[in-house]
Amino acid sequence: MSAAKPVDPFKEFIATMRADPQFGDFADEMEKAFQAIDLEADSNGHAAALFCAVEWILRQPKPVRDRLDVLRRLFDLSGFVHIPSIRAFAGW
Repeated sequence: MSAAKPVDPFKEFIATMRADPQFGDFADEMEKAFQAIDLEADSNGHAAALFCAVEWILRQPKPVRDRLDVLRRLFDLSGFVHIPSIRAFAGW
């Protein structure tokens, strides 16, 4: 049996951002945004759904730039939004 811990996609993504000279300067702000969504998700079903969508995006084996692009499009939405398929939304 493996003693490996499950990978936290949020921590892994932030570490990947920090290691990339193009995105490293933005990693701290992105980490704060993820923490805020996580905190809000504890008491808000809509934020919990957003958190799940973000987690799915971060788990995808795509370059940082591609995942950031989908996160940007997701965060740019306003009002109550229903996304039937995050996979279709991402285009992956």
